[in-house]
Amino acid sequence: MDQRKRIDKILEAAEAGIQNEVGTLLGVDFSVVGGSRELVGKSEIFERLSGKQICAKLDITGDVSGKGCLLVGIKDAIRLGGTLIMLPDLELQEVIGREEYREEVEDSFGEIANIISGSITKAFEEMYPKACRFIRKEQEMLIPAKVDIESANPVENQTFYCMASSMLMDGKQMGDLLVLFPALTFDLEQETPVVAAATAEAQAPAAAGEVEPPPNSPQDEQSDGAAASPETSSEEEGKKPQKPKIDAEKQKKKVEKYII
Repeated sequence: MDQRKRIDKILEAAEAGIQNEVGTLLGVDFSVVGGSRELVGKSEIFERLSGKQICAKLDITGDVSGKGCLLVGIKDAIRLGGTLIMLPDLELQEVIGREEYREEVEDSFGEIANIISGSITKAFEEMYPKACRFIRKEQEMLIPAKVDIESANPVENQTFYCMASSMLMDGKQMGDLLVLFPALTFDLEQETPVVAAATAEAQAPAAAGEVEPPPNSPQDEQSDGAAASPETSSEEEGKKPQKPKIDAEKQKKKVEKYII
């Protein structure tokens, strides 16, 4: 089976597990609708996001290893965490409106992140040929526009396989749950579009049979100079004043005159 198709089937099973486990934990009607699956770079991921995000880091251990993360908008994280600790609806709406990610909400969302990573682990254990576990680590609040792409926080600058799942709770549409998997870890790495375009552009002249002539070398310049020098010399000689011709007969008569 194609590796990407294999991973997609595993992620479908993981989504079903997340929907059942999180819904049971919260005691509400919760659904996760499968969205896009794509290979993306770190910069592209954070350019797409808007507003504050809650990021829970993931350690992948076992026969394969790597680091990923799950991302949820702050308002969705508060709604999920606040529902778990059973905040009254009016208070929950106020906390969401203020984007108040207080400690008890953070802890409760951390439990939900554990459930999500556990559901992903279960799907991989049942369907992936190599052993691997997804362990939820620390979480942080971040602003996508301020993420340093070249740093290792919250993830390395590399290609990821991104699972985007739309969430729905009690009939209310929420944002997407994003889970990022390092593509290389799961043999999903491919050449990025930027690199591919640059390579194609570099190869285009060769493919068309076009060869750019090299610049003149110092030796070529010397040869050109040497070839031009005889012409220059003849021109200079032509411009010099010529000596007057001597009439030998007249000169002889003058000499004889003085002798007589």
